[in-house]
Amino acid sequence: MRVFIHNSSYNFANSYIVGPDGPGDALIIDPVGLDVPLLELIENHRYYVRTVLLTTVRQQTVHGVRTLKRVYDAEIYSGYPQVFEFSSRGVERRQTLDLPGVSVEAIPLQHYSRYSLVFRMCGIVFTGIMMSAGLIGERHAEAERLLLAQALRETLTPLPDETVVFPVLGPPSTLGAERRFNADLQVPRTSDFCERHQDSYA
Repeated sequence: MRVFIHNSSYNFANSYIVGPDGPGDALIIDPVGLDVPLLELIENHRYYVRTVLLTTVRQQTVHGVRTLKRVYDAEIYSGYPQVFEFSSRGVERRQTLDLPGVSVEAIPLQHYSRYSLVFRMCGIVFTGIMMSAGLIGERHAEAERLLLAQALRETLTPLPDETVVFPVLGPPSTLGAERRFNADLQVPRTSDFCERHQDSYA
């Protein structure tokens, strides 16, 4: 199995191609755009994209879906039953997807959003826009941010430190580095929470 990172010139976000060592069927995670360099990467390795995995359905992650579907007859998996005008295999619970050449664990971020997913395969997790190196990936109101942080901690805690993290935004990381340096993945102490919110009760 090979993993290729493509940073789109459209919004400087990452898409990922996962395929075999030789020609064959491949999958793409979060197609932020299907530009010429990405198409050349796919075609030069003689891949055919059979599967699209979406961590969430936001402009940053689905911009390239329509173009991709015009080129490849790919099946979509996401937390939604439909993406644009295309049907999607909705993932509503933790499950293993047996895809061409690879098994992928789809993990909904419970307590935050059942429509947001983390995908895990072969020592790698794809976190979409939910988490990037050192940061929770999106700007949220504080309450929503705490729910996202809790969901990520519950999802990622059982995984080993050497697990590689591939986000939509920013460079790759590892769970070991995130546990050490990402404050959002550290369990907040009650006193810390109260100090941050003391103005709300004044």
